[in-house]
Amino acid sequence: GERDLYSSKTKDYIIKNLALGNATVRSLCNELNIDRTTLQRKLKREGTCFSDILDAIRRSMAVAYLKEGHRIKSISNLLGYSESSAFQHRFKQWFGESPGQYRTRLSKKP
Repeated sequence: GERDLYSSKTKDYIIKNLALGNATVRSLCNELNIDRTTLQRKLKREGTCFSDILDAIRRSMAVAYLKEGHRIKSISNLLGYSESSAFQHRFKQWFGESPGQYRTRLSKKP
């Protein structure tokens, strides 16, 4: 609802701009025509922050892309990581295994 206005605007913006590599706080603030402090305050009031929203979106999209059979390098790009190794490191923090291991386990499920 109205209460989560800025979280939802942030989500929409990130989803649209992630693969373009410009899903940043600065570009979002330009788009919404507000300053960074105002955005942070509004998101905090909604119980979140930009990096948490970005992280959650990347996490769920990573799984979806793996299930669709995308290559790890290409997933890394689609999620806006400059280095594939940074994506793989983050993935391991989320799931306790590498994207490759995750995919292998998925493919073994009946």
